[in-house]
Amino acid sequence: MNGRSDYVTVLTTSLLLLVGLILLYSASAPFSLRHYGSDAHMLLRQLLAAGVGLVALGFFARFDYHRIAQMNELLLVGSVGLSLLTLLPLGISDGLWLNLGPFPLQPTEFVKLALIFYLATTIERKKDRMTSFAEGVLPFLILLGVLGAIVMCQPDLGMLIMYATLTAAMLFVGGAKLKHLAVIGATGVPVIAALIWIAPYRFARVLSFLNPGAYSTSSGYQIMQ
Repeated sequence: MNGRSDYVTVLTTSLLLLVGLILLYSASAPFSLRHYGSDAHMLLRQLLAAGVGLVALGFFARFDYHRIAQMNELLLVGSVGLSLLTLLPLGISDGLWLNLGPFPLQPTEFVKLALIFYLATTIERKKDRMTSFAEGVLPFLILLGVLGAIVMCQPDLGMLIMYATLTAAMLFVGGAKLKHLAVIGATGVPVIAALIWIAPYRFARVLSFLNPGAYSTSSGYQIMQ
């Protein structure tokens, strides 16, 4: 990557970070003032997190990504292990987040990153067999099922959809047959619809999305704002 591209990336990331901080302060100031006595409480927490993120950005910008690819399986197993901790009665989790000090962690976000590395590395290794359903698609489908079972125990349907979309996109780019992916997608849509239907709060979100004005004081409040 040339120097100009690096500057564009850094500038874009910086602008997104700045806009995010402004929007966070705008949205959280009344809440922070009411619960913490300062309208900047949430902003300061996010600034601290942003600082940690910038340090990580500087580190990984100089880190050889090939070394990350070599650890793809370890990263996936480790992040899945953290996710499983949210399901155990250890008193450090609310089912979705791990409360480890001042910064609660959502392990499924780490799984998402590890899944990208794992898919990219494994698909590259199996590129000549990706057109085969048994060898090129089924193993990833089984992995998606395992990850889906974990996130649905939390429960987090949105993350399941994210994993499924990510997996399908990378399999498509990696050379999997479109008809295989189409069959899987056609099978998965009714499953997602059923998961939405059986959970009243999920179904309420769909209704409020379609007609937010009718739910402006409940599930449609965020959309209206």
